[in-house]
Amino acid sequence: MSQLRVPVSTYRVQFTRDFRFVDCRELVPYLHELGIGDLYSSPRFRPRRGSSHGYDVTHPGRVNSELGTDEEFDDLCQKLQHYGMGLLLDIVPNHMAASHENAWWMDVLENGPGSPYAHFFDIDWRPATSKATFMLEDKVLLPVLGDLYGKVLENGELTVHLDESGFFLRYHERQFPLDPASYGPILQQCIDRIAGQLATGHPAVGELGQLQSLVEAMPARSATEPAEVSRRRESSQSLKQRLFHLYRDHLEVRLAIDSALRDLSDTKDQPERADFLDRILARQGYRLAHWRIAYEEINYRRFFDINDLVRLRVEDEDVFRTRHAPILQLVRDGKVTGLRVDHIDGLLDPQGYLERLQAELGGQGSPPGFYVVVEKILGRGEPLPQQWRAYGTTGYDFLNVLND
Repeated sequence: MSQLRVPVSTYRVQFTRDFRFVDCRELVPYLHELGIGDLYSSPRFRPRRGSSHGYDVTHPGRVNSELGTDEEFDDLCQKLQHYGMGLLLDIVPNHMAASHENAWWMDVLENGPGSPYAHFFDIDWRPATSKATFMLEDKVLLPVLGDLYGKVLENGELTVHLDESGFFLRYHERQFPLDPASYGPILQQCIDRIAGQLATGHPAVGELGQLQSLVEAMPARSATEPAEVSRRRESSQSLKQRLFHLYRDHLEVRLAIDSALRDLSDTKDQPERADFLDRILARQGYRLAHWRIAYEEINYRRFFDINDLVRLRVEDEDVFRTRHAPILQLVRDGKVTGLRVDHIDGLLDPQGYLERLQAELGGQGSPPGFYVVVEKILGRGEPLPQQWRAYGTTGYDFLNVLND
């Protein structure tokens, strides 16, 4: 860890697609002339596409490509170091975007409690107070629909598609994975469509049959035993890969799958098709619902009441290390000289989190050996807890006094 650096004067920059790392790099000499000692940077890790703020993180290990590359970020850090300036980085440890761009979240929706990321998020898999507990067992309630589920289904707003990641459901701009164990009815429709078009011994027919058998033998997503979880993951990966190759390489199969998916998705004024799609959706690791239902039945913890931001369980050692590894590496490399922790009150144990963070940063001792400030709105006369291993708040309390 680098030597403790306590900022004296900071300048906050909000990186966007219109103000990137390279743009900021050009301003460093000017900021230095103004007497700025440290750059206070908005989050740098990958958020949802088009995010204007960067707090809706989807990948905590990848740089936000809309802001620039890792090399361009390094160039900015080197320019700051050349002028003797530090970099205070804003980090978001307590939540992520509940989006199809978040691979961890998608894995949980696809594999339920059997996902290796199931413990990353604060989810109640067996909610006791729900009005429809039986409908949420081992499922995540997703309050994303603009109308009641039945109406959305009947209006044909839910469509099924296929790509290299398997079958997935689309609702306008949103996407949701389908549980590979639920592929059976779709595959059967494809088999029925090409029956008679291809000879019984045709390789494509045999491959579809083998894929159907693979689905039938696949462990359920509720299986949490390591051996079953591993077998399900291996079967799932094999199924998706072989299915997409079959779709890509055989015209007859591609036409059959496209036809089956069109019929499956064309549910407007087609009650039988709507029922068929409903039966497939009932087998998923999530339940789609009207957004208003969130206030009564949601079973994952959010950032305040924002449905699209799901809470991370950083109190778990594995989650903490996975989430913070890229941040800690930036510090060890000397690129980041201070951290600002977003929404510290959203954590289960703020004091424990700060102690663990300082320990990882090598900042044991009193006062803490690494500069960390927290976003905490203090009431009039309310002190920051002395046990917290931080150098203070972001400064909202000071601004309130200044503005009085």
